[in-house]
Amino acid sequence: MKLRMIASLLTLLLVVILVIGGITTAWFTGKDSPPSAAAFLIGTVDIDITGEVVEPAEFRWEIKAEEDCRDFTWAIRNTGYKRVYLRAWLEETLIPADETAWAAQQNPGETIFPGASNWATYVTYSLGEGSETNVKTYPLFAGQYHLAGAVNVWNDNANIYVEYAAAGWEMSGVHLAVADDLGLIPRSPGGPVPGRFPFKAEFDELKETHSFTIPMQGEYPAGALEGREYNWTDPKITKLFIAAHADLIGIETQEAGMNWSQRECDFHWEYNETEKIWYYCLEPVLPGDEISLCLTGCPEKTGLYTVKLFAEAVQAHPEALAELWPGAPCLQGE
Repeated sequence: MKLRMIASLLTLLLVVILVIGGITTAWFTGKDSPPSAAAFLIGTVDIDITGEVVEPAEFRWEIKAEEDCRDFTWAIRNTGYKRVYLRAWLEETLIPADETAWAAQQNPGETIFPGASNWATYVTYSLGEGSETNVKTYPLFAGQYHLAGAVNVWNDNANIYVEYAAAGWEMSGVHLAVADDLGLIPRSPGGPVPGRFPFKAEFDELKETHSFTIPMQGEYPAGALEGREYNWTDPKITKLFIAAHADLIGIETQEAGMNWSQRECDFHWEYNETEKIWYYCLEPVLPGDEISLCLTGCPEKTGLYTVKLFAEAVQAHPEALAELWPGAPCLQGE
Protein backbone atom coordinates (compact mmCIF):
# COMPACT_ATOMS: atom_id res chain seq x y z
CA MET A 1 0.00 0.00 0.00
CA LYS A 2 1.35 3.38 -0.97
CA LEU A 3 1.91 5.96 1.79
CA ARG A 4 -0.08 9.12 1.27
CA MET A 5 0.39 12.49 2.84
CA ILE A 6 -2.80 12.79 4.83
CA ALA A 7 -1.70 15.99 6.52
CA SER A 8 -2.19 17.86 3.27
CA LEU A 9 -4.33 20.96 3.40
CA LEU A 10 -7.44 21.43 1.33
CA THR A 11 -8.38 25.07 1.08
CA LEU A 12 -11.79 26.04 -0.17
CA LEU A 13 -12.91 29.50 -0.91
CA LEU A 14 -16.31 30.91 -0.12
CA VAL A 15 -16.98 34.27 -1.70
CA VAL A 16 -19.88 36.35 -0.42
CA ILE A 17 -20.60 39.72 -1.98
CA LEU A 18 -21.95 42.10 0.66
CA VAL A 19 -23.56 45.28 -0.57
CA ILE A 20 -24.33 48.07 1.83
CA GLY A 21 -26.80 50.15 -0.07
CA GLY A 22 -27.06 47.56 -2.90
CA ILE A 23 -28.13 43.97 -3.63
CA THR A 24 -26.30 40.84 -2.58
CA THR A 25 -25.85 37.33 -3.96
CA ALA A 26 -23.51 34.54 -2.96
CA TRP A 27 -21.59 31.79 -4.77
CA PHE A 28 -18.94 29.21 -3.98
CA THR A 29 -15.76 27.79 -5.58
CA GLY A 30 -12.98 25.42 -4.48
CA LYS A 31 -9.20 25.24 -4.86
CA ASP A 32 -6.56 22.77 -3.63
CA SER A 33 -3.40 24.01 -1.92
CA PRO A 34 0.00 22.25 -2.21
CA PRO A 35 0.46 19.32 0.24
CA SER A 36 2.46 19.73 3.44
CA ALA A 37 5.95 18.26 3.72
CA ALA A 38 4.93 16.37 6.88
CA ALA A 39 3.14 13.00 6.86
CA PHE A 40 2.03 11.02 9.89
CA LEU A 41 -0.44 8.24 9.07
CA ILE A 42 -2.04 6.55 6.12
CA GLY A 43 -5.38 8.03 5.09
CA THR A 44 -6.95 11.12 3.54
CA VAL A 45 -8.04 14.46 4.89
CA ASP A 46 -10.70 16.39 3.01
CA ILE A 47 -13.19 19.14 3.83
CA ASP A 48 -16.01 20.88 2.12
CA ILE A 49 -17.44 24.34 2.85
CA THR A 50 -21.01 25.34 2.33
CA GLY A 51 -22.77 28.56 3.15
CA GLU A 52 -26.11 30.24 3.23
CA VAL A 53 -27.41 31.79 0.03
CA VAL A 54 -28.85 35.04 1.34
CA GLU A 55 -31.99 36.51 -0.17
CA PRO A 56 -30.93 39.66 -2.08
CA ALA A 57 -33.68 41.81 -0.57
CA GLU A 58 -32.22 41.41 2.90
CA PHE A 59 -29.07 43.29 1.85
CA ARG A 60 -30.47 46.42 0.25
CA TRP A 61 -29.74 48.91 3.00
CA GLU A 62 -29.04 52.64 3.05
CA ILE A 63 -27.96 53.09 6.67
CA LYS A 64 -24.84 54.09 8.57
CA ALA A 65 -22.03 51.57 8.93
CA GLU A 66 -22.08 51.32 12.70
CA GLU A 67 -25.69 50.13 12.52
CA ASP A 68 -25.12 47.83 9.59
CA CYS A 69 -23.96 44.41 10.86
CA ARG A 70 -24.57 41.08 9.07
CA ASP A 71 -24.77 37.51 10.37
CA PHE A 72 -22.86 34.83 8.44
CA THR A 73 -22.99 31.06 8.92
CA TRP A 74 -20.59 28.69 7.17
CA ALA A 75 -20.82 24.89 7.49
CA ILE A 76 -17.57 22.92 7.12
CA ARG A 77 -17.95 19.17 6.59
CA ASN A 78 -15.26 16.51 7.05
CA THR A 79 -15.62 14.60 3.79
CA GLY A 80 -12.49 12.46 4.33
CA TYR A 81 -12.19 9.31 6.47
CA LYS A 82 -9.86 10.54 9.18
CA ARG A 83 -10.60 12.68 12.21
CA VAL A 84 -9.51 16.30 11.66
CA TYR A 85 -8.98 19.66 13.29
CA LEU A 86 -10.18 22.78 11.46
CA ARG A 87 -9.20 26.40 11.17
CA ALA A 88 -10.67 29.27 9.14
CA TRP A 89 -9.89 32.91 8.33
CA LEU A 90 -11.41 35.76 6.39
CA GLU A 91 -10.33 38.26 3.79
CA GLU A 92 -12.44 41.33 3.04
CA THR A 93 -12.12 43.92 0.30
CA LEU A 94 -14.02 47.12 -0.22
CA ILE A 95 -14.42 47.10 -3.99
CA PRO A 96 -15.23 49.87 -6.49
CA ALA A 97 -18.84 50.90 -6.91
CA ASP A 98 -20.66 53.49 -8.99
CA GLU A 99 -22.43 56.21 -7.03
CA THR A 100 -24.04 59.53 -7.64
CA ALA A 101 -22.92 62.37 -5.38
CA TRP A 102 -24.16 65.81 -4.35
CA ALA A 103 -22.65 68.65 -2.38
CA ALA A 104 -24.55 69.27 0.86
CA GLN A 105 -24.69 72.24 3.18
CA GLN A 106 -23.18 70.35 6.12
CA ASN A 107 -24.68 66.90 6.86
CA PRO A 108 -26.26 64.15 4.74
CA GLY A 109 -29.87 65.00 3.95
CA GLU A 110 -29.58 68.74 4.61
CA THR A 111 -30.99 71.16 2.00
CA ILE A 112 -32.87 68.55 -0.02
CA PHE A 113 -34.85 70.17 -2.85
CA PRO A 114 -38.41 70.99 -1.74
CA GLY A 115 -40.89 68.40 -2.94
CA ALA A 116 -38.19 66.13 -4.41
CA SER A 117 -38.62 62.36 -4.22
CA ASN A 118 -34.86 61.72 -4.12
CA TRP A 119 -32.08 62.82 -1.76
CA ALA A 120 -30.36 65.29 -4.14
CA THR A 121 -29.10 68.33 -2.24
CA TYR A 122 -28.05 71.90 -2.93
CA VAL A 123 -25.92 74.45 -1.05
CA THR A 124 -26.20 78.18 -0.51
CA TYR A 125 -23.23 80.49 -1.00
CA SER A 126 -23.06 84.11 0.15
CA LEU A 127 -21.15 86.22 -2.34
CA GLY A 128 -17.79 87.20 -0.91
CA GLU A 129 -17.93 84.36 1.62
CA GLY A 130 -14.95 82.62 0.01
CA SER A 131 -11.71 83.75 -1.55
CA GLU A 132 -8.88 82.04 -3.40
CA THR A 133 -6.91 81.76 -0.15
CA ASN A 134 -9.91 80.98 2.05
CA VAL A 135 -12.44 78.91 0.11
CA LYS A 136 -15.90 77.96 1.30
CA THR A 137 -15.97 74.15 1.55
CA TYR A 138 -19.01 71.87 1.33
CA PRO A 139 -18.95 68.07 1.87
CA LEU A 140 -19.60 65.88 -1.16
CA PHE A 141 -21.75 62.86 -0.27
CA ALA A 142 -22.02 59.75 -2.47
CA GLY A 143 -25.04 57.51 -2.05
CA GLN A 144 -26.28 60.06 0.51
CA TYR A 145 -24.10 58.79 3.37
CA HIS A 146 -20.59 58.23 1.93
CA LEU A 147 -18.33 61.22 2.48
CA ALA A 148 -16.64 61.25 -0.93
CA GLY A 149 -14.74 64.52 -0.98
CA ALA A 150 -15.55 68.23 -1.05
CA VAL A 151 -16.77 71.05 -3.27
CA ASN A 152 -14.90 74.33 -2.81
CA VAL A 153 -16.43 77.67 -3.80
CA TRP A 154 -15.04 81.22 -3.91
CA ASN A 155 -15.48 84.34 -5.99
CA ASP A 156 -13.86 87.61 -6.99
CA ASN A 157 -15.31 90.56 -8.86
CA ALA A 158 -15.10 88.80 -12.23
CA ASN A 159 -15.87 85.13 -11.60
CA ILE A 160 -17.22 82.50 -9.28
CA TYR A 161 -15.11 79.35 -8.96
CA VAL A 162 -16.43 75.87 -8.14
CA GLU A 163 -13.89 73.10 -7.56
CA TYR A 164 -14.73 69.40 -7.13
CA ALA A 165 -12.20 67.38 -5.11
CA ALA A 166 -13.01 63.66 -4.72
CA ALA A 167 -11.38 61.61 -1.93
CA GLY A 168 -11.29 57.82 -2.21
CA TRP A 169 -13.32 58.06 -5.42
CA GLU A 170 -12.76 59.18 -9.01
CA MET A 171 -15.13 61.19 -11.17
CA SER A 172 -16.46 60.16 -14.56
CA GLY A 173 -18.50 63.34 -14.94
CA VAL A 174 -19.71 66.45 -13.12
CA HIS A 175 -22.80 68.64 -13.54
CA LEU A 176 -23.29 72.07 -12.02
CA ALA A 177 -26.09 74.60 -11.73
CA VAL A 178 -25.66 78.03 -10.14
CA ALA A 179 -28.50 80.53 -9.81
CA ASP A 180 -29.73 83.36 -7.61
CA ASP A 181 -33.16 81.65 -7.36
CA LEU A 182 -33.59 78.03 -6.28
CA GLY A 183 -36.47 77.74 -8.73
CA LEU A 184 -34.05 78.22 -11.64
CA ILE A 185 -32.20 74.94 -10.91
CA PRO A 186 -33.42 72.61 -13.69
CA ARG A 187 -35.84 70.11 -12.17
CA SER A 188 -38.44 67.51 -12.96
CA PRO A 189 -41.33 66.65 -10.60
CA GLY A 190 -39.05 64.15 -8.85
CA GLY A 191 -36.05 66.41 -8.32
CA PRO A 192 -33.13 68.12 -10.08
CA VAL A 193 -32.01 66.84 -13.49
CA PRO A 194 -28.17 66.97 -13.77
CA GLY A 195 -28.26 66.33 -17.51
CA ARG A 196 -30.08 69.66 -17.97
CA PHE A 197 -27.63 71.67 -15.85
CA PRO A 198 -25.85 74.54 -17.68
CA PHE A 199 -22.29 73.61 -16.66
CA LYS A 200 -21.04 70.05 -17.17
CA ALA A 201 -18.02 67.94 -18.05
CA GLU A 202 -17.64 64.27 -18.98
CA PHE A 203 -14.23 62.59 -18.66
CA ASP A 204 -12.75 59.89 -20.89
CA GLU A 205 -10.17 59.31 -18.14
CA LEU A 206 -11.36 59.37 -14.54
CA LYS A 207 -10.39 62.47 -12.55
CA GLU A 208 -10.12 63.30 -8.87
CA THR A 209 -10.47 67.08 -9.30
CA HIS A 210 -12.23 69.43 -11.69
CA SER A 211 -12.92 73.18 -11.59
CA PHE A 212 -15.44 75.52 -13.23
CA THR A 213 -14.78 79.23 -13.73
CA ILE A 214 -18.10 81.01 -14.27
CA PRO A 215 -18.33 84.72 -15.16
CA MET A 216 -20.32 86.78 -12.64
CA GLN A 217 -22.35 88.17 -15.52
CA GLY A 218 -23.33 86.47 -18.79
CA GLU A 219 -25.56 83.85 -20.42
CA TYR A 220 -25.99 80.23 -19.43
CA PRO A 221 -24.09 78.13 -22.01
CA ALA A 222 -26.16 74.94 -22.12
CA GLY A 223 -28.97 72.86 -20.68
CA ALA A 224 -32.46 73.99 -19.77
CA LEU A 225 -31.24 77.57 -19.09
CA GLU A 226 -29.23 77.96 -22.31
CA GLY A 227 -29.19 81.56 -23.51
CA ARG A 228 -30.79 82.92 -20.34
CA GLU A 229 -28.99 86.00 -18.98
CA TYR A 230 -27.84 86.34 -15.40
CA ASN A 231 -26.08 89.11 -13.47
CA TRP A 232 -24.68 88.31 -10.03
CA THR A 233 -22.86 91.64 -9.80
CA ASP A 234 -26.22 93.25 -9.00
CA PRO A 235 -25.86 94.52 -5.41
CA LYS A 236 -29.36 93.21 -4.65
CA ILE A 237 -28.06 89.65 -5.12
CA THR A 238 -26.18 88.45 -2.05
CA LYS A 239 -26.75 84.69 -2.15
CA LEU A 240 -26.46 81.98 -4.79
CA PHE A 241 -27.93 78.47 -4.92
CA ILE A 242 -25.53 75.79 -6.13
CA ALA A 243 -26.41 72.24 -7.18
CA ALA A 244 -23.14 70.34 -7.58
CA HIS A 245 -23.51 66.76 -8.85
CA ALA A 246 -20.85 64.16 -9.66
CA ASP A 247 -20.79 60.61 -11.08
CA LEU A 248 -18.27 58.67 -9.01
CA ILE A 249 -16.35 55.40 -9.26
CA GLY A 250 -15.01 54.00 -5.99
CA ILE A 251 -11.29 53.26 -5.67
CA GLU A 252 -10.55 49.75 -4.36
CA THR A 253 -9.46 49.63 -0.74
CA GLN A 254 -7.39 46.65 0.40
CA GLU A 255 -8.25 47.00 4.07
CA ALA A 256 -12.01 46.95 4.22
CA GLY A 257 -12.29 47.60 7.96
CA MET A 258 -14.68 44.77 8.89
CA ASN A 259 -15.01 43.90 12.58
CA TRP A 260 -15.88 40.25 13.29
CA SER A 261 -17.32 38.55 16.36
CA GLN A 262 -18.46 34.98 16.96
CA ARG A 263 -22.18 34.39 17.44
CA GLU A 264 -23.65 31.81 19.73
CA CYS A 265 -24.42 28.60 17.87
CA ASP A 266 -23.83 24.87 18.41
CA PHE A 267 -20.04 25.09 17.98
CA HIS A 268 -17.44 27.28 19.66
CA TRP A 269 -14.22 28.14 17.83
CA GLU A 270 -11.07 29.49 19.51
CA TYR A 271 -9.74 32.73 18.02
CA ASN A 272 -6.04 33.60 17.70
CA GLU A 273 -5.90 37.40 17.76
CA THR A 274 -2.34 37.55 16.40
CA GLU A 275 -3.00 35.33 13.39
CA LYS A 276 -6.65 36.43 13.06
CA ILE A 277 -7.62 32.79 12.61
CA TRP A 278 -10.45 30.76 14.14
CA TYR A 279 -9.54 27.24 15.31
CA TYR A 280 -11.74 24.24 16.00
CA CYS A 281 -9.31 21.83 17.61
CA LEU A 282 -10.49 21.19 21.18
CA GLU A 283 -12.03 17.99 19.87
CA PRO A 284 -11.68 16.15 16.55
CA VAL A 285 -14.25 16.46 13.80
CA LEU A 286 -15.29 12.93 12.84
CA PRO A 287 -15.67 11.78 9.23
CA GLY A 288 -19.01 12.95 7.88
CA ASP A 289 -19.56 15.50 10.65
CA GLU A 290 -20.37 19.12 9.87
CA ILE A 291 -19.18 22.03 12.01
CA SER A 292 -20.68 25.53 11.73
CA LEU A 293 -18.80 28.80 12.08
CA CYS A 294 -21.22 31.57 13.07
CA LEU A 295 -19.89 35.11 12.76
CA THR A 296 -21.25 38.64 12.75
CA GLY A 297 -19.47 41.21 10.59
CA CYS A 298 -19.75 44.97 11.14
CA PRO A 299 -18.12 47.21 8.50
CA GLU A 300 -16.49 50.46 9.54
CA LYS A 301 -17.94 52.25 6.52
CA THR A 302 -20.70 51.68 4.02
CA GLY A 303 -19.90 50.42 0.53
CA LEU A 304 -19.62 47.29 -1.59
CA TYR A 305 -17.63 44.47 0.01
CA THR A 306 -16.31 41.03 -0.88
CA VAL A 307 -15.94 38.63 2.05
CA LYS A 308 -13.89 35.45 1.49
CA LEU A 309 -13.78 32.54 3.93
CA PHE A 310 -10.77 30.20 3.76
CA ALA A 311 -10.66 26.91 5.73
CA GLU A 312 -8.04 24.21 6.30
CA ALA A 313 -8.09 20.74 7.82
CA VAL A 314 -5.29 18.69 9.36
CA GLN A 315 -5.46 15.18 10.77
CA ALA A 316 -6.37 15.18 14.47
CA HIS A 317 -2.95 14.06 15.68
CA PRO A 318 -0.91 16.05 18.28
CA GLU A 319 2.25 15.93 16.18
CA ALA A 320 0.43 17.15 13.07
CA LEU A 321 -1.13 20.00 15.02
CA ALA A 322 2.17 21.08 16.56
CA GLU A 323 4.05 20.79 13.26
CA LEU A 324 1.56 22.59 11.01
CA TRP A 325 -0.39 24.92 13.27
CA PRO A 326 1.94 25.99 16.09
CA GLY A 327 -0.28 28.97 16.84
CA ALA A 328 -3.36 26.86 17.55
CA PRO A 329 -5.00 27.84 20.89
CA CYS A 330 -5.55 24.12 21.56
CA LEU A 331 -1.78 23.72 22.05
CA GLN A 332 -1.58 26.29 24.80
CA GLY A 333 -0.54 24.70 28.08
CA GLU A 334 0.74 21.52 26.47
